[in-house]
Amino acid sequence: MKMLILLKVKFYSQKNNTDKEAMKKKHRKAEMFFQRGFKQYGAGNLESSIAFYDKVLEIRPDKHQAWYSRGVALTALGKLEQALTSYDKALEIKPDYHKAWHSRGVVLYRLGRLEELIASYEKALDISEKQINRSKKLIKRLEIKPE
Repeated sequence: MKMLILLKVKFYSQKNNTDKEAMKKKHRKAEMFFQRGFKQYGAGNLESSIAFYDKVLEIRPDKHQAWYSRGVALTALGKLEQALTSYDKALEIKPDYHKAWHSRGVVLYRLGRLEELIASYEKALDISEKQINRSKKLIKRLEIKPE
């Protein structure tokens, strides 16, 4: 009986390691696609960059940076409603991502949705202010006080 339990533990341990390795491999692949999308965007190949971001999101739909970057490329193409959807997805995953709030505001401005624009910018400013205050507190804690 003990041998059977040991074999089961060993099997599940090996399976768990295999699952972890497969997950790491998927994450590396997603990161590779993300970097390619970033390079394509930098080269002005907006449609290609979006295709790479879509590949990232097939693997990692929780990668807020890919949703955000997809939104940036869509904004540059003038596909504003799609861009807004991408920014909203990024914010569902990471609600304190001030870049997405700001970029969302840019799109809302271009769409003429001014009340929503103001709300997005206020949110971006609030998050930025909180981050600045946290940084100031950290700097204060790290300061060396003379004796």
